[in-house]
Amino acid sequence: YNLSANIGLGEGFFSFTRFIEESGIKEHVQITRENITIRETDKLGIFELIDKNLKFFAKEHIDHRIIDRYLRVLKAAEKELDWKFNELVRRNIKFLKSSDLIYGLPGCRFCKEISQDKSLNGLDDEEACLRIYKRILLSILSEELRLIDKIRKIFSKHPLSKIIRISRYGEVTIDKIRGKAVGVSGNRRILKIIDELNSIVSETLEYLLESKSEIDPILTKLKHVLRLNKERAEKLGIYPKLLGTLATQIPRSQIHKLYSDYLEELVEEKTRELKKTQERLLKSQRLAAIGEAAAMVGHDLRNPLQAIIYSLYLAKKELDSNPNENLREILRVIEDQVEYMNKIVLDLQYYARPLKPSIVKANLREILGDIFLTIKVPENIKVLIDVEDDLTSFPTDPVLIKRVLTNLIMNAIQAMENGGLLRISAFKKDDYAYISVQDTGVGIPKENRSKIFQPLFTTKAKGQGLGLAVCKRIIDALHGSITFQSEVGKGTTFTIKLPFKDLKDTPQPVVSTCKKENMEIQHG
Repeated sequence: YNLSANIGLGEGFFSFTRFIEESGIKEHVQITRENITIRETDKLGIFELIDKNLKFFAKEHIDHRIIDRYLRVLKAAEKELDWKFNELVRRNIKFLKSSDLIYGLPGCRFCKEISQDKSLNGLDDEEACLRIYKRILLSILSEELRLIDKIRKIFSKHPLSKIIRISRYGEVTIDKIRGKAVGVSGNRRILKIIDELNSIVSETLEYLLESKSEIDPILTKLKHVLRLNKERAEKLGIYPKLLGTLATQIPRSQIHKLYSDYLEELVEEKTRELKKTQERLLKSQRLAAIGEAAAMVGHDLRNPLQAIIYSLYLAKKELDSNPNENLREILRVIEDQVEYMNKIVLDLQYYARPLKPSIVKANLREILGDIFLTIKVPENIKVLIDVEDDLTSFPTDPVLIKRVLTNLIMNAIQAMENGGLLRISAFKKDDYAYISVQDTGVGIPKENRSKIFQPLFTTKAKGQGLGLAVCKRIIDALHGSITFQSEVGKGTTFTIKLPFKDLKDTPQPVVSTCKKENMEIQHG
């Protein structure tokens, strides 16, 4: 321990004794002035002991050179523990990744099972670069221990051998570069390190090929190492240069296959990115065109619609003095259609215009009461409303939230043509208000669920596909979220989540919102 970490006896002894105690093997260790003796016993469980060791390393600031040398213990334990070793790795996978030990284990089954490794995040470029090459070297050495002496000789010819050391167990230790170990400084420093290490890796693989070693397992593991460290390595420019160097200096089919696979993945990835960018551009252009059309149509319809509403009002007044039930029924049909047109105009306006929420203390119960004054609920639909007291004075834009709830409630009613239950509930949890609108209607088919918030998407014969798009736009403007759960034949629940924050300047609670939307038809 002292030789590896290059520390004083007292400091090393203190760390070692704490390590012994926390590993639970104090009774098996005898320390004298001359030596340290560890008594072997059948009572000592290797699995539990190594598990404690790894947890000790993970929480203590132990010199990385000590941890690097623990690889020999793990290799021996893999043979001893057999299938139990998999559980040991699973329990300590986070530390094994961050310490690079996982890359030195023989075979590629552990690297293959890892979906991602972000343990290099937060490191500076130079340290991240060295750690990536350390992982590459560990993956090579883990498959060819019998050639370690030769590989160590290859390293001794390169300037970076001063900071890279390989033990006879295939452990790799890379120290930080101090001074002018690579002969350059500044921005050229990392490029020089990459060129130097590429040369080392290339010469090592070339020797393995010449010695007729089995190269396929090494390349397979190397592919997994490249995959797990891809994001950081590509930013540093390591992989293109490394694989290009290997393909140039080692004209073998296996190396060319590795390079061509990488290039194919790169092309596919760039193609996907280009396709997504193109889709975003087309969507942006489409939404802009929809917005312009919505603004124009909404403006042009607003005035004649108001005239129709006023004319209906006068006609109904006239009927009060001269009753005519046939004419009253005709006016009711016209009124229903005008109400439908009114909703279209409102959705167009809310979709097209810039949204600037005006946050005040609002009473959700009163907002819902106003909504149900403007919506006709069929007799075969039962409505249950449960609003907790916290939501009788909560910060939001009452006009905008009313528009959202109106659309959701109307959708719920339309989904229950044969009747059902409409349940509206609202409560506060932590710093958020939650409002849900639940129906027992037909539900949303799986193939439509990813599209329901898209403008102009509708499955209704009589629909424009703006209602839910408007809901999403408004909730986004209120810094909230809207989600849904649905099951075909059983119904749908939409849930709104809004931030619940105290206001510095609190206006009086809003009693009613109907006046702010004079385009809505009033009933009763």
